[in-house]
Amino acid sequence: MLVQPSNPDQRCTVTGGSGTLGGGDVTTVQVDCAPFAWVQITTGEMHSCALDADGGMVCWGNNMEGQADVPATQDLAQIEAGSRFTCALRLDGTLTCWGWGTSGQTTPPAGSIHQAVSAAYDFACALRTDGSLDCWGTSRGPVPAGNDFTAVSANGFHACALRTNGTVACWGNNNYGQINPPALSDFTAVASGRQHVCGLRSTGELACWGRNQHGQTVAPSGTDFVAVGAGDYHSCAIRQSGALACWGFNDAGQTDVPAGTDFVAVTGGYSHTCARTQVGGVECWGWNGAGQTVAPLGLDFTAVTGGSNHACAVRHDNTLACWGENTHGRAVAPPGADFAAVSAGYHHNCALRLDGSLYCWGDNSTTQSTPPAGTDFTAVSSGSYHSCALRQDASVECWGETSSGQSPAPLGTDFAAVAAGGYHTCALKLDGSLQCWGRNVEGQSTPPAGTDFVALTADDRHNCALRQSGALVCWGANGSGQSTPPAGTDFVQVSAGSSHNCAVRTNGSLTCWGDNSYGQIDAPAGNDFVWVTTGWFHSCAVRSDGAVLCWGEAFLDMIAPG
Repeated sequence: MLVQPSNPDQRCTVTGGSGTLGGGDVTTVQVDCAPFAWVQITTGEMHSCALDADGGMVCWGNNMEGQADVPATQDLAQIEAGSRFTCALRLDGTLTCWGWGTSGQTTPPAGSIHQAVSAAYDFACALRTDGSLDCWGTSRGPVPAGNDFTAVSANGFHACALRTNGTVACWGNNNYGQINPPALSDFTAVASGRQHVCGLRSTGELACWGRNQHGQTVAPSGTDFVAVGAGDYHSCAIRQSGALACWGFNDAGQTDVPAGTDFVAVTGGYSHTCARTQVGGVECWGWNGAGQTVAPLGLDFTAVTGGSNHACAVRHDNTLACWGENTHGRAVAPPGADFAAVSAGYHHNCALRLDGSLYCWGDNSTTQSTPPAGTDFTAVSSGSYHSCALRQDASVECWGETSSGQSPAPLGTDFAAVAAGGYHTCALKLDGSLQCWGRNVEGQSTPPAGTDFVALTADDRHNCALRQSGALVCWGANGSGQSTPPAGTDFVQVSAGSSHNCAVRTNGSLTCWGDNSYGQIDAPAGNDFVWVTTGWFHSCAVRSDGAVLCWGEAFLDMIAPG
C-alpha cells in the first residue's frame, strides 16, 4: 500500500486503488492529507453526531427514526441531537431537522435568521440573529420575549436561555424546579439535562438546579471550570487543565470519565457521554446499546477489510482500527503506526508492516495467526483458518489449516497476488492467469482460463476476478447468485463476501449482488467511493474523503460510523 504518512489531526483524500481487501489482496492507493478535526459533538438519547471543519457531519447509534441519516451537505455551522431527531444550522442561517417528527419538531421555521439551535425531547428552539428565540414542536409554554439572548439549551420538556446580562430564563415543565434558576447574573454558559440544569459562572464555578435524585445537581467545587454539559440524569464539566469531571447517575459508566487533560467540549445523552479533544478527536463512554459510544473513527482511512462479524481499517498515519465482534480479541487492533495493509479473516486478522514483516492476531487454533518470519512480504490475506502472503520474489507462503490442501502454497516465483478463502486459496500470476488450490466441492478452485486478469478476491466458497477490460467473472458457490456478477466493463475493484459481493465502478458508485438477508447488498448511493470490502453479512466502503461507511448486519457494533 502506498501511503503518505502525516499527523493524526489531518484529513486525507484517497485516489486510485487496485486489488481487493477482505479476502486477501494487493492494494495500491494514493493518499493526500490536509489538516482535519471534528469541531463539534452532540448527543441524543441513543445517538451521537459530530461536525467536521468543512461543514460535514456524521451520526452513529440508534437510527430507528432516521435520526442518524445525515444530509449530504458540507454547509453546516452547528448540529444538535434531540431525543430521536437531529437538527442542524446551515452556514446561511437556515435550519434543517430530520428523524422522529410526529409533533412537528423536525419542521423548523423558515428563513435565514438563526445563529444557534438546541433540540429536546419533542421540541426544539433556536436563537435568532436579532437575539430573540424561536421554538417549534410540542409547545412547552410561552417562550420568553426579548432580543437579548445569547444562547439556548433545551432538553426533556423544558428549555433555558442565557441573556446578555448573565441571567438565565427558563420555561416548560417545572416538576422538579428545573425552570427556577438561581438569582445570579454572572452565568456564561447553560446546559439543560432531562429534568435539571447546570450553568457555568464567570467565576469558574458551577451552579446546578432541578431534579437531584442521582446527585446530578451536586456539582463539584472549584473555580477552574471552563465548560459544562448535561445528560439526562448526569452532568459533566471541563476544568482549565482540560480534565473532565462528571457526576450524577452512573448506571452505565456515563460518569466514568476517561483520563486526559486535552478536552475542550463535553455533552451527555441518556446514559452515555461524549467529549471532544483539542486536536479534534472524539471520545465516548457509557451505555452502548445502540452503538452510540462508538465514536467516529475519522475521515482518514485508506482501506478497510471485512471479516466474519468484524472489520478493520488502515488510517493514513499507518495505525489500525478494528470494530465488531471481539471473540479471540480480533476487534482489538494492535498498537503501532507502522502498518501498510490489513486483511480480516474468519476469527483472526493479519497485517503487513511497513518494514515488510507480518503481524497476526485473534484465533490461532490452527496457527493461522503465527506468520512466518521475514521482512520481504508485500501483501497478506486472511482466510477462514489459514493465511497467505506474497513475498518480494513473487512467491507465495501460506500457513494455518491444511485439511483441504489450502496450505501450503505451490512452489513458484511467478505470483502477483494471493487471496485466501474458506478452505481454498487463489492466486493471480504475473502472466495474468489464475491458479487455485484447496477444497473444490463447488468449483471454487477451478478458475476461469485467460491471461487478462488484474485482480482477484476470495471468500468462503466462491471467488471473483477483475479482467483488464473492466469486466467481472466469479466462480464457485452460487446459491445466492454471488457468482453471477453484473454485466459491464466499468469495474475497478471487487470484494467477495460470504455469499455476496460488492464492486466499485469507474464513476465511483457501488454495485452489490448476492445474498441480502441483512441488507448487505443495499449499497449507499454516491459517486465518491474508492474502495469496498465485504464480510459475512455486512459491507464497508471508503469514500474519497477517507470516511468509512458500513451497512448490513449490525452485530455487536459491526456498523462503524463514518
